[in-house]
Amino acid sequence: MKIRILPLLMLLLALTACKKTVDPEISLDIRTATMGPAGGSATIVLTCNCTWTAASSQEGVTISPVTGEGDANVTVTVPKNTTGETRSIRITFTAKGTEKSATAKYAITQDANAIVNFPIATGTIDAAGGGGRIVLEANEAWTATVSATGITVTPDSGSLSETLSYTVPANTTGSPVVHTVTAALVSDPSVKTTFTLTQSN
Repeated sequence: MKIRILPLLMLLLALTACKKTVDPEISLDIRTATMGPAGGSATIVLTCNCTWTAASSQEGVTISPVTGEGDANVTVTVPKNTTGETRSIRITFTAKGTEKSATAKYAITQDANAIVNFPIATGTIDAAGGGGRIVLEANEAWTATVSATGITVTPDSGSLSETLSYTVPANTTGSPVVHTVTAALVSDPSVKTTFTLTQSN
């Protein structure tokens, strides 16, 4: 009986010896990056001793490859930031060992998109003239200019969002008059917004 059991025990021992426990190890050559509002791509050198997967905290971010086994060069592509706020993107790499897992994180800080905007872009005023206020949203320095119809605006420059005050003289032309206030970014004057004020006759 013992002779029959011995080969089975030897076989079980051999199978147990062949089963290797893998403790996951994963690392990245860089852990942080910054990007402009236009977005872009970055390549990360990943070192790992087992299978791994990757996931992003932000929608629209692509990871290639998103899964793999062993070492790899991983490309992360970030789309344009269309918001007026800086955003943080976190890529989490998870290595899956035999009995446990390990993670490595890659953090991207993306600059805000430069904005300047009049949320309410039109208004009206009666022929007698007068004043009013308009809200300007901006996250960079800006300057404001007015049309040559007698309208004035204060302040005419700033660095962030601001409430502007305007004054319009009486309309004596006998016809409706259109006044405009245009705000443009100092860093890029082509990025601008216009408030249009129609004055009755």
